[in-house]
Amino acid sequence: MAVKVVSGHREIGESFTSDQPALTYKKWAFQRQKTILDLISCGPAASTSIVSPAFNPVTGQFASTRQSARYIGVGSPMITFYGTSEASRSYSLKNVANKVTSAVTSAVFSFAKTIWTHTPASLTGAIASASTPPSPKRAQPEPPISGSNGAESQLPDNVAPPVVIPALCTLSDPNRQITSVVPSPRDPVTGHSTGLAAMTDNLGRVLLVDVREGEIVRVWKGMRGAQVGWVQDEGVGEEPQGLILAMYAARGALELYTVRHGPRIAAFAVGVDMRLLQCGGGVLGGAYGGEAWMRGGGECEAKCLLRNQRRLWVLLLTFLAVLALRRFLRLEAGHTHPKCACLPAAHKLDDILENTSISLDQGPVIDWKNMGGRARTFRALMEARYTPEGHLRRDCESNGTSPLVSEIIARLDEAKDLIEEDLYPFVFSEAGPGSTDALLRSFNGRGIVMTTGNHHALMALHAIRGIRRVGSTLPIQVFYQAEEDLTLANRQLLSAEVDVEVVDISTLLDIGATDPDGVSDHRLGWGLKPFAMLASRFSEVVLVDADALFLQNPEVMFSYPLYVNSGALLFRDRTLFPGHNNTRDFFEGIMEDQPPSIYWSLEGRIGRGLSVHEGESGVVVLDKRRNFHALLMTCKMNSGHYKHKMYAAVHGDKESYWMAHELTDTPYRWAPGGGGTLGFLEPTDEGIRVCGQLFHVDASFRPLWGNGGMTSNKNSHEGGETIRFTHWATDRDFIEVKWDWEKADKPFCLHRDVAQKGVQWNELGQGDLETLAAASDDWKKLQIERDQRMKKKKGEQ
Repeated sequence: MAVKVVSGHREIGESFTSDQPALTYKKWAFQRQKTILDLISCGPAASTSIVSPAFNPVTGQFASTRQSARYIGVGSPMITFYGTSEASRSYSLKNVANKVTSAVTSAVFSFAKTIWTHTPASLTGAIASASTPPSPKRAQPEPPISGSNGAESQLPDNVAPPVVIPALCTLSDPNRQITSVVPSPRDPVTGHSTGLAAMTDNLGRVLLVDVREGEIVRVWKGMRGAQVGWVQDEGVGEEPQGLILAMYAARGALELYTVRHGPRIAAFAVGVDMRLLQCGGGVLGGAYGGEAWMRGGGECEAKCLLRNQRRLWVLLLTFLAVLALRRFLRLEAGHTHPKCACLPAAHKLDDILENTSISLDQGPVIDWKNMGGRARTFRALMEARYTPEGHLRRDCESNGTSPLVSEIIARLDEAKDLIEEDLYPFVFSEAGPGSTDALLRSFNGRGIVMTTGNHHALMALHAIRGIRRVGSTLPIQVFYQAEEDLTLANRQLLSAEVDVEVVDISTLLDIGATDPDGVSDHRLGWGLKPFAMLASRFSEVVLVDADALFLQNPEVMFSYPLYVNSGALLFRDRTLFPGHNNTRDFFEGIMEDQPPSIYWSLEGRIGRGLSVHEGESGVVVLDKRRNFHALLMTCKMNSGHYKHKMYAAVHGDKESYWMAHELTDTPYRWAPGGGGTLGFLEPTDEGIRVCGQLFHVDASFRPLWGNGGMTSNKNSHEGGETIRFTHWATDRDFIEVKWDWEKADKPFCLHRDVAQKGVQWNELGQGDLETLAAASDDWKKLQIERDQRMKKKKGEQ
């Protein structure tokens, strides 16, 4: 049986006054249905001129209306079609059998001992011959049940019996049970039923059924524990409107298909334990609902959302906008519409469709698997609306844009804003740019970026002077995090240098937003470096560690072909610990929903089992506009929960730069060679070794820069002695590279044995020796000046 609460008089077309009851109910008994797991109304039969009864609770009579109703029940039997006794058409056993046979082949969906069964002949004949509706036995309507404050009310004794709804035909399969049925939404223009229903069964199938014809149109396999819902594709221009069927399987996959026979147009890995919510649509018997039923759920009609306690997935907004836009433009990849140049090209729309899934974090959740997809969607939306400089594309500002295009643009913008707030909340600072497009517009020129705290302030000053010594005149921004990170005295010391600006990152970005749940103390540490690059005013930037030392002008890196072609020049760390490693496991884990680039497969060391380390972040050269989304992702990876997860697998921020490029599908290039060493030469039994600080060469394998400070071990008091610089060495092929680990009083040493053809070493040239001698003298001078300041300050106290 089934019960529906209705506003009765509105359903039967009578006037409604305040002295009449506003609510009543209808109760049906569905013939031959032993178990009802789900039940839907299919609306009135087509072209009917036969009346159907509707009970008037005031008069106690059945009024006539020029409509009839049909229903589908699932459970046991598997599927049963019902119609009120005055239904104008019945389902043909022969037609149904033929359509099932032709539409569903045995290879797809096999019904063992399946039998379509008509209702008994006596009942069928009665239905066919009826000229007036029968009057089923019924009791007089009972008064409404009353109660107060939720107290249980006394039920009346004269409970009305149900109205029997006859079965027209059934489909039975003893091994199969339909578990749910969801009707398609009505056409929003005509208000007519679209005549479809989606069903799920206990064997992992989803069935698409034509409820008008009783025809199983299509079957999908492999959807165990599925939930289904509908999305209304509103269509644009001359294109017809259509329906999209959303299927969420218990394994965590969400798939979307155009119906009836369209292809799969999107697939998302959204996670398990979700609930697919279908808004709108009519309730049982809603076919009588008139205008209110046709409006369905208003703005919520036919929108599918996935939700659990920790995450809200918003899929409809971007998907429908892009799908409509693809139909509107009708373009080949790479072209733009002449009247709508502000809108994305077709290949960009494909990117959005492929990756549309917006995650709004609601708790301490690490969701690496979908991170890259969201970032790539955001990039596609940004590139569609804004120039590389962050300006709104001129055609998008035109007042002559059609209402249709304006609506599509509004949807795209709203989708962009949703992803932006989810992925990059740190951009929304009251004192800073306030949005990613405003941030893009703030970039200008070239410059050098450094980060430091009090502990490395003297090294930063030494690095700044070293950069000036080799001829660079680029402006320098030095970033710190909050007052306690860098004292006023140290800020004044650094800003006294020529063209050096000292900046508190907290004044430009909302660092607190990187960890909304307070898991950490918002101290970024190593993670401050990508944020400093993002917040800097420069368009092209060289990130430099505070302990770096240049032997050439860092500006030469902007002219390297590796940088010119990609806008991202990265340097490798030492080749250490070959074989399978945690870095590779972590990277493959976060890339599970997308393959890595061919470049990584060919040039990466961890993927080939050559090293546990890949990159280092002592120097990073970026064109921020070309690599904007990779840089945003680098910041994301170095913040909040993501940072803690990543730092447990890799050493600090150094691997996040290339990983972010992989996640966002952004090109990057490695400088030649692995991490080498700059220092002094020592003989060994097998050959020689060079011991010193980490070191890198240029494209011609000439000394370029090193980092690690001027002492044997910057982290140890015993290693405070200044390094003797005479030689350099680097590995060229990453094969069987042998290192001696640093000690308290001695730096790392790279071996060059007789059998090691891949390690290159040489003496330092005269120019390099002079540069290093000047750097050594300056370091000693800075230490003396520091000691004098500390002594003076102590005396004043």
